[in-house]
Amino acid sequence: MSTIFLIISTISFIATWGIHMLVKNGVFGYHSYLFVPWKCAIPWISGYGLAVIPETILLNISWYWVLLINIPITIMLGFWSAKIILRWFASGKGVELDMIISIIVGVVFLAIGLWVD
Repeated sequence: MSTIFLIISTISFIATWGIHMLVKNGVFGYHSYLFVPWKCAIPWISGYGLAVIPETILLNISWYWVLLINIPITIMLGFWSAKIILRWFASGKGVELDMIISIIVGVVFLAIGLWVD
């Protein structure tokens, strides 16, 4: 059961990066957070850093190998998961809030996945 929670956590972290890249490519128009460097760093940390934690637990290999494996996974899965999450679970209050919700969902599912195991 914890495997399912960890997979959902990974997808949520990667979707945050995907949403950011869709915003950066102009799919959703102008957003002011793009001009604040630390706000732009949060999706990168989420997609490439936080996603490594549940992947390391799932794959049971060393974190630096998972970090290298995570790069193509994030690139391939990021846009796909972002479009699905925004289509099904969008709040309607802007993509910035949707990214925050995605990170929070990822952290909650990671905590549940670690607690259940």
